[in-house]
Amino acid sequence: YSDNDPIILEVDSETIKILQLTDLHYAYGISHRDHQTDSLIRDLANSDQYDLIVLTGDVVMSPQAPRLFRQLVQKMEALKIPWTFVFGNHESDHHHLQKLLNQTKDTEYLLFKTGPEIEDGGVGNFKITFTYENNPLYHAYFLDSKDEVPNDPEADGIYDYLSVAQVQWYETSVQNDTHDSIAFMHMPLRQ
Repeated sequence: YSDNDPIILEVDSETIKILQLTDLHYAYGISHRDHQTDSLIRDLANSDQYDLIVLTGDVVMSPQAPRLFRQLVQKMEALKIPWTFVFGNHESDHHHLQKLLNQTKDTEYLLFKTGPEIEDGGVGNFKITFTYENNPLYHAYFLDSKDEVPNDPEADGIYDYLSVAQVQWYETSVQNDTHDSIAFMHMPLRQ
């Protein structure tokens, strides 16, 4: 786990543009659909001047996940746009998340933290503070909604969601914010 300090992203105007992509579901990296996904990401990223690209989970779901995640990291870095991600419920289908995190070393544009240790909080609860002329402008929260409900035989195949401790972390963090914010996660709250 890492610290609880926000990642600072300095932007060049008071208008923030975020491109959110979700459920890419890379399975092989060589299929026609995977190539179409790559082209779509590139076209969307080049369609405007985005300050941040956010991938909200289920990026990879394959025994080839570490290799595919490494390829995705390289493709995202080639865009030369700040980007980040949260894990979805399928990233850990075949591998421990650490194998994917190992693919994120030596990046220039990736803004990601594993975040503080939170009870039943998963991996990757963190905050990005957008600043303009060194002043806070906007906040973005990223929460790991995890994969399947653990230790519940009756919940087999039911996907997890935010824990009470994660919600408390968010509530405590947002109370100190003096500007608007947004939250990103893969699985929505059941409410």
